[in-house]
Amino acid sequence: MAHGHNDNEQSLSISWPFTIAGLCLTFALAWFCLGFAIQDRKLPPPAVTTGPTSLPGHYKLFWLALLVGAISVIAGIVYNMTRDRRDHAS
Repeated sequence: MAHGHNDNEQSLSISWPFTIAGLCLTFALAWFCLGFAIQDRKLPPPAVTTGPTSLPGHYKLFWLALLVGAISVIAGIVYNMTRDRRDHAS
């Protein structure tokens, strides 16, 4: 990614959108697994389960985190490509 004829930091590609995407995707995976782990706490009768047996917004938050991660990746790609074209044009 850090290629070209310039050796200054201004010519490097930005990476923070991809870091945010990685965090969102990691959170989505953890949330997805946590929802099923909490749901599996249900025990057959006569055993009694204490505490929650469902995670509020399980699928909604999972899909939202995936969407934010995908948008972050696309935004990072578009920004870096636009910046690269602008730098090569000047």
